[in-house]
Amino acid sequence: MYVRFEAEPRIAAGKMSDLSPDQDLLAHAFQALPIAVLITDMRGMVRSINAALTLLTGYTAAEAVGQPAGFLFAQAELSFKDILQRVMSSRTPWRGEWACRRSNGDIFTAEQTAAGIQNHSGEVFGAVVTIEDAAARLNLFATEAQRDFDRFFNLIPDVACIVSSDGYFKKVNPAWETTLGYTHEEVLRTPMLAFIHPDDLAATKNEIAKQSSTYRTKHFVNRYRRKDGSYRTFDWRTTFNRDDLTRFGIAKDITEQRQWEESLQKAKEAAEEANRSKSEFLANMSHEIRTPMNGIIGMTDVALGTDLSAEQREYLDDVKDSAESLLRILNDILDFSKIEAGKLEFEIIEFNLRHAVEAVLKILEVRAAEKNLELSCAFSLDVPDRVLGDPGRLRQILTNLTGNAIKFTERGGVSIHVECASEAAEKVELHFRVKDSGIGIPAHKHRHIFRAFSQADSSLTRRFGGTGLGLTISSQLVQMMGGHIWLESEEGRGSTFHFTVPLGAAGNPL
Repeated sequence: MYVRFEAEPRIAAGKMSDLSPDQDLLAHAFQALPIAVLITDMRGMVRSINAALTLLTGYTAAEAVGQPAGFLFAQAELSFKDILQRVMSSRTPWRGEWACRRSNGDIFTAEQTAAGIQNHSGEVFGAVVTIEDAAARLNLFATEAQRDFDRFFNLIPDVACIVSSDGYFKKVNPAWETTLGYTHEEVLRTPMLAFIHPDDLAATKNEIAKQSSTYRTKHFVNRYRRKDGSYRTFDWRTTFNRDDLTRFGIAKDITEQRQWEESLQKAKEAAEEANRSKSEFLANMSHEIRTPMNGIIGMTDVALGTDLSAEQREYLDDVKDSAESLLRILNDILDFSKIEAGKLEFEIIEFNLRHAVEAVLKILEVRAAEKNLELSCAFSLDVPDRVLGDPGRLRQILTNLTGNAIKFTERGGVSIHVECASEAAEKVELHFRVKDSGIGIPAHKHRHIFRAFSQADSSLTRRFGGTGLGLTISSQLVQMMGGHIWLESEEGRGSTFHFTVPLGAAGNPL
């Protein structure tokens, strides 16, 4: 890199009167440069300096011109004159840092560049040298960085602060005044811990101690006192600088969020308590109603054993059927209430699986026969005879599903199939299928079918009766036993209810 002049410049201070217009323009531009520049001849003697160099070093043109360029530079292993000679002989520019001396004797570090100067013939006749105060440049960058940081810090919408090692705030943003009501000066002259709610003080000190030992960013919540005496809840993110023991923190005001969460929790607890009270009330009422209902059914049976006319017998049969239907509904409500209240218990005993399933068929065979439906069951060869579990709850699930299938089937039949889904040394998972040839369930109703008091069609309640609790109870019983239940069905083409339950192998604990 070279600077080329059409004619050798003569721009030493005080000698501009004899210059041509172009040279005069060049001389003025040279003096106006904001960077300190000096020009040397081939011997390294200063030919000219600009005003910026005088401002930087204190040397005037009269003091500098005619001096060796090295007079500006402190002693070093390699003189600056040697650097100039290398630049001009090798035609390679140089850049580096060099210790410079001001006219008052002060030493400062400067960043310099040096390049040879050529005339119009390509001959090197000198060098141009630029000098910049390295510390001043760093200070300029630091000032700009500080200005950017302050601007960012003050624009943070959340509370932000820097706390010094003595426990006082070193810097806070304007959000402190808008959130807590204190002025900037009031915050800075008050110890940080003085703002914290007394009940949160110990926990806050503990978090500070842990952060001081681990140097990790901490997250914690505490309450800060406002100027009016009230408190705001802050969610803090803080970090610790081990070099100067300062802490940096940003806190989000979550007071309203906490109040909303607390009110939501209270509403939830109130709803749960109301739900428990309702379930207990239903359970108690169902139990109380069952006692007289059993009396009605018993006395009806007694009356049916006496001499009656055909008309009287028909009336009493209707009374008994209605009472038994009502009793089934009461039993469903009682079980549903127990499940909701968390009071349903299971027993673990060894029982004969085939006998349990066949007992369901015996209970329902009369209802199936009344509709001329075929009722059957089948077991895969890998199904064990004896298992450990609750036979009563298993029969209840099968009775609900099979009874439902009979209720919604007009022709054809209902079947139960049992197979082994998986088997281990101490446990066997059984897969039950209850299949019917009934009315079926539309696909868009499948996800609602196991909900409480829900049926595929509201008109079914009027046509077939029932509360819709049977499937809900069955689903919850299956889940409580550790299995799952699902449905396959198409409208008009029957339904198949599947469920799996894990049972213990006979002779082993479940």
